[in-house]
Amino acid sequence: MNKTIAPSLVILLAALLGAGALSIARSGQRPDEPERWMVALLDGQRVGSAVERTITDERGNLRSTLEMTLKIGRAQDTVEIFMASEFIESPHHEPLEMSTVQRLGAGEVREKWQFIRGVAGSEVMHTREEGQRSATQTLPWPEGPWTTPVATRSAIEAALKQGEKSISVRTIDPTSGLQPVEQRFRVEGPAEVDVMGKKVPATRWSATTSALPGVTSTEFVDEQGRSLRTELALGAVTLVLVASDKDVAQSPFDPPEIMARTLVKPTGQPVAQARATAAATYRLRVTGDRFLSIPTLGMQSGRVEVDGSTLVSVRSGSASPAGKDAQSPEFTGSSAMIDPQDPTVAAMAMDVLSRVRGGPVQRARALRDAVAEHIKDTNLGVGLASASEVARTRTGDCTEHAVLLAAMLRAGGFPSRVVSGLVYVDDFAGEKGVFGYHMWTQAIVDEGKGPIWIDLDAAIPSPQVPGEVDATHIALSTSALATGDNMSVAGLALVLGRLSIEVVDVRVIAP
Repeated sequence: MNKTIAPSLVILLAALLGAGALSIARSGQRPDEPERWMVALLDGQRVGSAVERTITDERGNLRSTLEMTLKIGRAQDTVEIFMASEFIESPHHEPLEMSTVQRLGAGEVREKWQFIRGVAGSEVMHTREEGQRSATQTLPWPEGPWTTPVATRSAIEAALKQGEKSISVRTIDPTSGLQPVEQRFRVEGPAEVDVMGKKVPATRWSATTSALPGVTSTEFVDEQGRSLRTELALGAVTLVLVASDKDVAQSPFDPPEIMARTLVKPTGQPVAQARATAAATYRLRVTGDRFLSIPTLGMQSGRVEVDGSTLVSVRSGSASPAGKDAQSPEFTGSSAMIDPQDPTVAAMAMDVLSRVRGGPVQRARALRDAVAEHIKDTNLGVGLASASEVARTRTGDCTEHAVLLAAMLRAGGFPSRVVSGLVYVDDFAGEKGVFGYHMWTQAIVDEGKGPIWIDLDAAIPSPQVPGEVDATHIALSTSALATGDNMSVAGLALVLGRLSIEVVDVRVIAP
């Protein structure tokens, strides 16, 4: 079994949490309630729990916290995802401080934002801690009007009491960083919902967040706007949060295995030699009435046909012009996931490049080879670890290969990003001949004819083909993995379990 493929739901759930999409499921708990618990279900099977607390501390400040733990099976392994956030506001709803704790791998990342209003103006002091490393920087105050969590919930409750059918708020959720999030709620009418085995009267509404455009959740709330049940569709599967009590939420359960349901069995021509495939054409379809927009990048191009399908052409060794991307700071900067300034990451990159005498492509490929050699334990027990963590643990699957390579490329002077998509494997999770969700890396290089994006895969090397990334890779989205970035996860969420692939043409390198 190839353990380098990324199980898509791990990436999706981690990104959904990081993007703040689940913030729409905040229960609307009031300061006079000690805590509210929720059970998380995936297609009716328990995957974890969440708890929300709002308290008034000794200074009279309001503290809103949300903790969520998810456990999901990955073949023979189990991954635990933990996210916690806290927002502190004054009794008059002035923002004071917010923080997050994130555990997607073996390590832990903590971030804190302190809101400072002074004579010279307003600013935010941001501190990020990972392991023994800590970095602090001053950031500008978030632009435009926005409200704190408790003030936002009060505004929603007031709008419901006034009978409003469409409610819009602009708030800040710690899991999305300093970028204000637009949340919209549309009241659809009265309903009855099952909560802990009891039928409870509720109001049904639909909710969207700007953190995940195109993704809509269905909410059932009480008269004060507190969530009783939240349903979030991720393609063909549904993540549900339902109100519970503490004992039920914390009771033990067996995490469901989610790998097999994300695999795609192709039709059409057989793929006899995946790692030797130099060029291929695929026809992709999504069930329902949604068109699939495929990016043209690196070695891939795509177009939507009149019948609604998407024709994708992949040619190993091809590249696409980088254009303005070559000057964009998002592909060179530091973030929680990709930190080229990490001493271990930077030292590894400099050591590799000091021994390479070739041009930019050869130097980028040398970094890729170093990552492939560095990660010794390719297991499925890591959720989504940062490059800094992977550099030290030397553990992970394709996502860890991708983020470490992206960080080392940036440390070596190459702008980079990660690609989320699919790759063909002969045998995976008990299935034969399937496309599984995967992550690899792209770098910008310039050998004298202008900057171009090239593809690099440290997890699945294919040295037989021209570009050393075989043409069974199909890209669905890209991301710089900046702090607060949702990894373009909305597109993946909408096609998950609904995607079909027809192999139209396959060309392999002769042995």
